[in-house]
Amino acid sequence: MGNRRIALGTTLLLITLAAGCATTASSDRRSSATGSSGTGSSDKDSSDKDSSQAIGGTTDVAALDQQAKAALAAWEPVLSARAGAPFLLKTGEPSQVVQSASGTGSDMDLRFKADWIAGRFTARQPLSAASPPAATIAWPGGGTAAVPVISAADALHGLQQPLGKSCDDCTGAPLEVTGAELGTISMMSSRGSVQVPAWIFSLTGYATKLAYPAVAPTASVLAPDAPQGVNGAFNPDQKATVSADQRTLTVTFESSPDTPGPCGSDVAGHVFEAAHVVAVVTVTTKHPGVAAGVCPAIAQERTVTISLTAPLAGRVVLGPAGMPLPMSS
Repeated sequence: MGNRRIALGTTLLLITLAAGCATTASSDRRSSATGSSGTGSSDKDSSDKDSSQAIGGTTDVAALDQQAKAALAAWEPVLSARAGAPFLLKTGEPSQVVQSASGTGSDMDLRFKADWIAGRFTARQPLSAASPPAATIAWPGGGTAAVPVISAADALHGLQQPLGKSCDDCTGAPLEVTGAELGTISMMSSRGSVQVPAWIFSLTGYATKLAYPAVAPTASVLAPDAPQGVNGAFNPDQKATVSADQRTLTVTFESSPDTPGPCGSDVAGHVFEAAHVVAVVTVTTKHPGVAAGVCPAIAQERTVTISLTAPLAGRVVLGPAGMPLPMSS
């Protein structure tokens, strides 16, 4: 099941297309990109990945461009109302493992994982329901924000919410919380990684501890709701970095491998820019000669480097389906 990540993020939209043949397209304010491969790979069916991201199974860059422009139009008023203020990303899951003396999660057994996913926790004694004073978040690149903090009792209640299906085989006692300490954890924001307040829970019989974010749901630094028509989720396999001069984006995503022959592919991309949003369209062009189902089930980390016509300067990065994408410099 692996470690759980915290779920809390101006915007870049990443749209990926897999193509059966090379295609180029022209549009206003579009910059070309160069592509390369990363060293990582995962045991996924690259043929399925590509076909699921294609439009109608064929290259249709014009349709992707239209989708990117629609996302720009949807997000621009939302982000304009925030005046470019940074925010914490909604990354999917609300708790994470923190470092223990014996190593991160080194003593997590099947019972630990099953109870964690099912939200089976109980406190040895009642935790405080008092909210601590506000905490301060320091944003990458400068600036701070004061955030209200929830109580230890409220954080435990959050930890008790199931992350997945219920555990029918969990017949023993729930994981017992022996203490809660206010600390900090790393979270992704629209400007990169930040330290935020979190309650760190100790558990009976385990050196591993669990953290739950202590940022109150009323905090202004939480990601805005997606505009109407944008329905997506955070994808940890996709991220972006910006150069020191803020004029070059490097976008990372998973696709078929950068290998010669029919099972390989080429990647490229271009951008659309607005006052608070930058939309990146990436295109994966599979090499000719591929028959369905013959390629190894391997997806590789790929990157495209794209020049901007103006510095990024705090504009937000969106991922697939228009949701915020992790950004770093």
